[in-house]
Amino acid sequence: MSLEVLKLQSPWLFSKNKQDIPISRPIIEREAYPHLLKSLNEDEATVLIGHRQVGKTSLLMRLIYDNFENYTSLYFNFDNPRIQLVIDSISEFLAFIKPYYHDPKQTILVFDEIQKTKDPGSLLKELYDLKLGFKIFASGSSSLKIREKVKETMAGRKFFYEIFPLSFHEIYRFIQKDFNGDFDYILRFDSLNLMKTFHEYLIYGGFPQVVLSEERERKIKILYELYTSYIEKDIVNLVGIEKTSAFNKLIKLLALNVGQLLNISSLQKESSLKRHEVENYLELLRYTFVIELLQPFSRSMKKEITRAHKVYFIDNGMKNLILNDFRACEDRAEGSGLLAENVIFNELKKNFCLKNLHFWRTKNGTEVDFILERENILYAIESKFKKEGLDFRNIDGFFDTYHMGKNLKAYIVSHKEQSIITRREYSITNIPFYNVKGII
Repeated sequence: MSLEVLKLQSPWLFSKNKQDIPISRPIIEREAYPHLLKSLNEDEATVLIGHRQVGKTSLLMRLIYDNFENYTSLYFNFDNPRIQLVIDSISEFLAFIKPYYHDPKQTILVFDEIQKTKDPGSLLKELYDLKLGFKIFASGSSSLKIREKVKETMAGRKFFYEIFPLSFHEIYRFIQKDFNGDFDYILRFDSLNLMKTFHEYLIYGGFPQVVLSEERERKIKILYELYTSYIEKDIVNLVGIEKTSAFNKLIKLLALNVGQLLNISSLQKESSLKRHEVENYLELLRYTFVIELLQPFSRSMKKEITRAHKVYFIDNGMKNLILNDFRACEDRAEGSGLLAENVIFNELKKNFCLKNLHFWRTKNGTEVDFILERENILYAIESKFKKEGLDFRNIDGFFDTYHMGKNLKAYIVSHKEQSIITRREYSITNIPFYNVKGII
C-alpha cells in the first residue's frame, strides 16, 4: 500500500483537520447511529451489512468525524485493489499503519466493502485475536461472503448490524426541520402534509440519495442506477451473465407478488428456471438485501398454511423500479394497501427479530398479515389502508382459533389516529403507521 493511497482515503491523518473527513451533507439523523456510538466501548468488531447505498459509509464517516478529538481513525476502502494487496499480510499492514497512531485503544480501524477481500473473516479474526485494542468497524453490501466467512471465523468476536433504507421517521424528521417528534399532533392538524410525505415514501422508498432528490425523474434515475449496479456488480459475478435475463424475470415476478404466497412451481414455470435455481436465487436475493421471506405461523397443521412463504422487498422504490410502475397511490387499483403492507413489514423486521415474525393463513383463505411472537405473547397485526371502513373478520378468525386471553393482543396499522376498538371479549388497538414500534 502506498502512502498516496492512505492520504487519499484518510486525508485527515495528515492535515489534522476534521473538515477533511468526507461526511455526507445534509446530515440525516439515523436511528442506527446511537448504537454505533455505543459500540465504541465494546470489544467486539462491529460489522455493518445492508444493500448498496443505504448509508453504511456515511454512518462510518460521521462516526470518525464526531470522534475526531478522541480517536485516531484509519479508513480503508477495498474497492481499491492496492489496499487488498497489503492486507494479505497482517504483519505488514500493522507495520505500515504504526506511524499513524499512538494508542491502539484510541484507534478506530474502518474496513469498507470488506466483502471484496479474499477472506474477510480471517482478516477480522487475525486483527481481533492479536488483542491490540483497536476498535474495528467493517461494512459490506453482500452478506453472502460476509455472513458465511465472518460467522465461521468470528464466533463471539463480532456484532452484525443491518443498515436499512431510511424509515419514514427518519425521512419526516429530515424534511420537517422544526418537527418536535409529536406525530399525533401532525396527524390531527397537518395530516395533508403528513400523508403526502408518506405516499411519496410508498412510491419512491427510502434510499438516502433518492430521498435527497426533489425531482421525480432524478429519483427514478438514481433507483435505476442502484438496480443496474446491483445486477452488474453482484448478480453477474454470482450467477453468471448467461443467467441474468432469467434472474431479472424472476425478480419481476416476485415484485408482482409482494405480500402474496410464493408458489415455487409457478415461479419455475414462468421464469424458465429449474426448481433448484429458483430456490437458490431466492436465497441470493435475501443475502444481497433485496427481498425477505416471511414464514407462516401454525399450531394447527390440518387447518393452516404451514409451508408456503410470503415475499417482501426491502424498499418500495426498488420494487416499483423493477416493475417500472411509479403511479401515485390514488391511480392504483389496490390504492396504497400492498405498498403500505411492504413498509409495515420492514418496520416490524427492523424493530423486532425476523425469526419471531410470521403471517397466519388458513386453508380457506382467512389471513392475518403479521403474527409477532414475543415473550409468550402473540401480537396479531393487520395493515389496513383502504379508504372504506376497517374489516375485523381476519383478526376475529385468529382469536376464534387461539384462545390465549391476555397472551393474545391485536393491532391494526392504518392512517388513522391511535384508538381502542372493542370487539366482543377482546379489543383491538389501532396504531398509526408512524408508530409501528409502539406495538410493544
